[in-house]
Amino acid sequence: MRQTWFERAIFLSWYCSTPDCKFCYMSTMKGRIKDPKKARRSLASVLAEAFIAKKLGWKIEFITAGTKSFSDDEMLTVLKSISEITQEKHFLNFGALTESQIKLFQPYIKGYCGTVECINLEKRREICPSKPIEPIISSFKIAEKHNLERAMTIVIGIGETEDDIPLLVNFIREHKITKLIIYALNPIKGTSYKKGPEKEYYLKWIREIRNAYPELYIVAGMGSSRTGILHNLLDAGATSFTKFPAIKFFNSEKAEEIEHECRIAGYSLNSSMSGLPEFSFEEIDMLNVDSNLKNQIKGKIQSYSLPMKSPSCKDLSREATQQL
Repeated sequence: MRQTWFERAIFLSWYCSTPDCKFCYMSTMKGRIKDPKKARRSLASVLAEAFIAKKLGWKIEFITAGTKSFSDDEMLTVLKSISEITQEKHFLNFGALTESQIKLFQPYIKGYCGTVECINLEKRREICPSKPIEPIISSFKIAEKHNLERAMTIVIGIGETEDDIPLLVNFIREHKITKLIIYALNPIKGTSYKKGPEKEYYLKWIREIRNAYPELYIVAGMGSSRTGILHNLLDAGATSFTKFPAIKFFNSEKAEEIEHECRIAGYSLNSSMSGLPEFSFEEIDMLNVDSNLKNQIKGKIQSYSLPMKSPSCKDLSREATQQL
């Protein structure tokens, strides 16, 4: 039986130095956050999330933060700590990266993820006016030079058309992309977007890219309102899925629907969406961090996992942001 899994991006902050992408939640926060450090999740919260993801078989889609929300040394600490928890390297999505940054982060990352967002570059300049594509392309080239993988994100429903699909096919080939993360727009209150893409239009993008690249790693976004199309996403060619608030809806009817959708498509789900195991904190005790942080991590794990045992659970912490 074919296998699939749930992927979860780990968000570190809700600050961005250029918050004007027209579809993005951070654009609604423009001017409201004066101190980037006050818009961060705690390290304990981040590491607790990474721990839970590992225990439940959730793959980490990438690690991300808004541009200039962390210094390089601060980001290095976070990446090193997450890698120690998961015993893996992960993609980093942190704006455009310089060669010195990539060399600094390389011991703890498997690749660079570029936020391409809209493949029609003329429209992209309107949608993401402060995030030009050229530095992202440069980051892809630097990542290749240092033998790192290249991933990219794209959002369907923000102004592109199906005539732009060949542009994406060519972009993937030109920049040797190995992982494509393709989201369907989920309109955010306060932005100019009011409606996401039609199902068949979204599926066509996935299907066409899969036809062009049979071996490409494709992650498809599926929010809590779209769980009923997971079998369609898998049939169209998605390797795995993301954008489901898995902690909030763990052990719920939505989680059961995901498991059912995988069965319909003929896939085995390698990520747990129900049946929370008892966690042992031995791995936390072995971390190379001070005892105070260890205790904070344990506390966060307990605060997240306790409501996950209930089918009507609700997220306990604002720190977890929209992805939780």
